[in-house]
Amino acid sequence: MYTSKQMWSLSKKKVMCVKRLPESRATKSHGGFTMLEMLVVLAILTILGALLFGSFRKGLEASKRSACLSNLRNFGVAVFSYANDHSGELPMDEALRNPSNPLGGRVRWRELLAPYIGFDYTRASQPEAIRHSLFACPAETESVNCYAMNVDLNHRLYGEAARVKQVALHNAPTYVLLCDSYKTETLWNQTGKILDWTQPNRRHGGHPNFLYADGHAAPFMDEICAPAEAPADRRESYNKMFYVNGIHPSSR
Repeated sequence: MYTSKQMWSLSKKKVMCVKRLPESRATKSHGGFTMLEMLVVLAILTILGALLFGSFRKGLEASKRSACLSNLRNFGVAVFSYANDHSGELPMDEALRNPSNPLGGRVRWRELLAPYIGFDYTRASQPEAIRHSLFACPAETESVNCYAMNVDLNHRLYGEAARVKQVALHNAPTYVLLCDSYKTETLWNQTGKILDWTQPNRRHGGHPNFLYADGHAAPFMDEICAPAEAPADRRESYNKMFYVNGIHPSSR
């Protein structure tokens, strides 16, 4: 029978004889990540960043398209207000400044509609003034010619055939008044000119926004071409899109 003093002595000897266990790798690394784990984490973060950036970019583009459509709808209101003040006539792409004086110069559609959107047209030569107005598409960073009016309403080219009253327009829901533009403020609808001169497909993923004569605005998701270039089975719809009542101004 051991005394308590002897028991204590034996326990102390046993503890001293026990070998110290080796430290684990995790203990040696002081709780940090291995190289492989760090690479996996970085790969996951990169993928998540790319997904978030893509979503952010799409959201930003959608926001700019919506703002552009809002601009065009406001122009639609301006067109109706102009027509109300001018015996029901639609504003022209280019008109006589004084109808009773053919030599009195010409005026473009932007100047005609400027009073109806609260824009001081004396500042039209100032790019910054244009960029802070409805004349500027939020998605355009270079040109100030962001919107174009249908050349079908150009008095210089088509004379009195370009003078159109709302009540005489029977294809208002399909007739394009304004659209996205880059180079000019005229929507050219002749062969080869619509893409080369107006360039409506420059923004919004190649699908321009159109304002129609009934006041609604929407993205155009079909092929962009002049009526003469349209496939035979769709030529009539393109005629109604670019010409008053589907009839070329030379024939009406």
